[in-house]
Amino acid sequence: MPNADEWYQRYVGKDVWQPKINPDKNLAFIKTKSQLDNQVIYLYPEDNGITQPLKHRADEAKQTVLSSVNNTTTFPHVFAVREEMRHWKCLQLNPVTLRQPSAILANQLIGMDGSNLPTTIALRAADDPFFMTDLSREINNLLPTIVSVKIEKDKHFDQYVLVSISPNGSQFSSNVLSEGTLRLIALCTFKLDPCHKGVLCLEEPENGIHPFKLENVIQLLRDLATDFQEESEFPLRQLIVNTHSPILIANLFKHSEIDCQVLYAMLFSRIRKEHSLKLTKIIPVTNQYVDDSITEPARKVTLSEVKRYLEIQSINQDFC
Repeated sequence: MPNADEWYQRYVGKDVWQPKINPDKNLAFIKTKSQLDNQVIYLYPEDNGITQPLKHRADEAKQTVLSSVNNTTTFPHVFAVREEMRHWKCLQLNPVTLRQPSAILANQLIGMDGSNLPTTIALRAADDPFFMTDLSREINNLLPTIVSVKIEKDKHFDQYVLVSISPNGSQFSSNVLSEGTLRLIALCTFKLDPCHKGVLCLEEPENGIHPFKLENVIQLLRDLATDFQEESEFPLRQLIVNTHSPILIANLFKHSEIDCQVLYAMLFSRIRKEHSLKLTKIIPVTNQYVDDSITEPARKVTLSEVKRYLEIQSINQDFC
């Protein structure tokens, strides 16, 4: 609700248009109903009942109902959800792709595999004269062996090339940089890119990163999400990460000031008639009871599992 929405209170205010929701009616914008032997998806307009809801048979759908909405007048909220979901990014950074130059006329946003990274940096630097300085500073804080980065224009092949500069002045193109270095450069670019907004999903950010550097990476990951405790402007950003690294999780708990929610994926068995099913539950790792759907025994098991998981780090440290 608006009166409980911290972001809304700080950055929007009460005079800006917001949905008028009647809690007694609790009408959905999109709803699926069973009719005979088929599922029918209803798309409800927001013009006070002037227009009849649109119906879509699920078995005849060629695309999602959400993707077909282009009318901002009749379906404003559904359209807004569609636009928000268009900014969900699931990164699968490929070191082979990250090492390649990118065409001058390539997409101005970094691809999900890391493509177009040099072009994106070049375009942001053209818009902001301080972008390269800020990017170099961010990278140097994480990787002291790199004092700065730059983009060189290869006119012969009409492409941009990413180049790193070491403390002794030696220059190295991206095709010789390590996977971890390239991943960090890409994440730093996401952090500073004003065009990046929405939800960013990142799988196993510890890959290619030295364990001693993971504590610094935690802050970088935090900076990729909107901090409501600081004065910031649009756009809103959120980061979802999955990890198998006990060191990464331990550092999240160590830095309690970092605003995040840790969830643990547990595998359960359920017997139905003669079959045994394997189910995964995502359970919040917290000392407070949050979700009524999570039983007290399951929550205690989760805490013990996480504690045992984190002990792996202390064992590793004893041998270092």
